Amino acid sequence: MKSGTYLKVIALLLFTVSPLIAQENTLLKGSVKAPFIDESSVNIINSTQQTGTVNTKSGSFQILVRENDELLFSSIQYKNKTILITKQILEKGYLEVLLEEDLNVLDEVNISNVQLTGNMKTDIGLIKIV
Repeated sequence: MKSGTYLKVIALLLFTVSPLIAQENTLLKGSVKAPFIDESSVNIINSTQQTGTVNTKSGSFQILVRENDELLFSSIQYKNKTILITKQILEKGYLEVLLEEDLNVLDEVNISNVQLTGNMKTDIGLIKIV
């Protein structure tokens, strides 16, 4: 190969490898703040990379992220929260997330006066089908 060809190959390698280096995962540490967090498990999901973790009893967590990844904080007793990982968050290296309680309300509850005997065949026969 000629020296000009070598330079083209080296330049091509630099352009293809440098974006890969820039996209390395970073371990992001953080904490979830919410009422009763010591009794709750919050799912922390990196929906971009399809990985996840949960918080500790104190609310702290660690997860691998890259810039522009989306983190979803999900738990049955709190409202879901999505956060986009920015350059500023990565530079800070720490993320504090405040979750709000979510109230789960049942639409309707029916209470019946069916007396159960403990015998499955008998009890099924006593249930009125509507």
